[in-house]
Amino acid sequence: AGRALRDHIDAGLRWDLSPGNVITGSVLYNKAINHNFASITRAEYNTFGYYFDNLKTFPGVFGKTPGAASDDRTNFPLTANSTSSRQIYYGLSQNPFENAVVSLNGSFKLSSVAQLKIQPYYWFGYGTGGLQQTFLSETNTFWDAASGKKVSKDLNGDGDTRDTVLVANSSTTRTDRPGVTVTLVAQLGNQTLTSGVWLERAQHRQTGTAVPVGADGNPVDVWLMNGAITRPDGTLYQSRDWMTVSTAAQVFLQDSVNLMNDRLNVTVGVRTPYVKRDFTNYPNEGSGVATSFYHFAPVYKDVLPQLGFRFQINDENQIFANAAKNFRAPPNFAYAPNNFNVKRAADGTISLALDPKPETSKTLDLGYRYQSGKIIGQATAFLTNYKDRQANVFDPVLANSVYANAGDVHNRGLELEAGAELFKGFNVYGSFTYTKSEILSDLVLSKTETQSTKGKAYPLVPKYLAGLSAQYHQDNWYVNVKGKRQGGLYTTFQNNDFIGHYYIVDVDAGIQFRSMGMFKRPLLKVSIANLNNARYLSAASAQTAATSVRYYTGAPRMVQTSLQFDL
Repeated sequence: AGRALRDHIDAGLRWDLSPGNVITGSVLYNKAINHNFASITRAEYNTFGYYFDNLKTFPGVFGKTPGAASDDRTNFPLTANSTSSRQIYYGLSQNPFENAVVSLNGSFKLSSVAQLKIQPYYWFGYGTGGLQQTFLSETNTFWDAASGKKVSKDLNGDGDTRDTVLVANSSTTRTDRPGVTVTLVAQLGNQTLTSGVWLERAQHRQTGTAVPVGADGNPVDVWLMNGAITRPDGTLYQSRDWMTVSTAAQVFLQDSVNLMNDRLNVTVGVRTPYVKRDFTNYPNEGSGVATSFYHFAPVYKDVLPQLGFRFQINDENQIFANAAKNFRAPPNFAYAPNNFNVKRAADGTISLALDPKPETSKTLDLGYRYQSGKIIGQATAFLTNYKDRQANVFDPVLANSVYANAGDVHNRGLELEAGAELFKGFNVYGSFTYTKSEILSDLVLSKTETQSTKGKAYPLVPKYLAGLSAQYHQDNWYVNVKGKRQGGLYTTFQNNDFIGHYYIVDVDAGIQFRSMGMFKRPLLKVSIANLNNARYLSAASAQTAATSVRYYTGAPRMVQTSLQFDL
């Protein structure tokens, strides 16, 4: 049950000022509301089968029960093998999202060898997460700023505060991200110098409002704005109330040189990322330290070199290598109150049990390319050594992420790919990837909890991936067949839950007709996804325990047609 609606518009402009001087701009806007597919446990899959999903029929609520305690949870069936978790009504599992991206790019010729590029942009987004189905107790639930305690409120209007009432509540997020990149490129003979700076200030407002649920089981406002539930003092109920301002800056410099009559290219570069996470938690109805006001403003920065080369042995053969250091600052939810890492002492002081560290990695890839006539091929060996790898464990039901430091992780692998035109109009392409990802340390969740993960495979990394495609095309029609083998993978850091491999075959074809009046170049396309109707599971997220893993069932065979034309 459910549907997906999306309104989308984009527009662009180009203004040629003079030769070498141009301004381009773009505007993109999306507004979408869709119902989610259920993420299910292994027990639910084994009990209810492949097509098990969210409830199609609203179980209803008790309504007003003056003087008596009622609990709307009892109307909802339990999930498989659970004494507390309840199944979800599809109308209360929606994902409304709205975003806009505006950018303006200017490229200006400063001289015969220098070009200046200025790229300001603004990104806006608002959404309410995935699951809205929430059962809210009337008793000692609502934050009272005057007393600094939680108090009671009558939600269903029956004159008492003894009930547990169904409401629509989820994590709402508004993001405003203005930024700019300025780049100067100088072409000096066989040398290309690139330098620049990137600046951004992202404001991330994350709240958790709630609204009543109508008699049909749907929120009175799917955006969780109009009719929001208030506390007894008139302020908004918030299951979370965070503000994050992320200020980022980066200076970058690169020098690319062609030597030996352009047979050899050497590229050397460096960048200096800087990130400040200014996180504030305002008292809210969340559990634990969520009721305390606190603020963290850590700063992360690094110097990241990179080096690469490619050498053309002859017209057909080329070798290449690249080495680089990379960096990622901890996400804002590393400081969130729902994170096990944020602690409150007896005197009310808020601190971090473990100081979040930025993830750094050193990567190296070595490869060989071959191209001769209608045959191409490439082989690449790669390795990546992570330090303080970020383990972002996401709960799709609660729509919350938890941050952990997975320590050192090593990735090793090999990628092979080849393609050829066997005869006119008929092309084939194949690829194969082998990856070994190993955790080199135990997973430290807190000062008192450590999981034995040393020597385990990093979760959600398949060891093998393979693909094969064949396409036949003529002047006005084509047929393309693609096959993929998804290798098995572990879903937990302790490697005690595993998803086996599966195969998927997709087919798409199209035919272009002659123009008909105002309809130019009409093209009819037909696509069949999962032609072999494979039944498979994919993990919704990596987890620290097998009992908390949730899965999505892969979509069955689907046929889609489309007709497009120009005016």
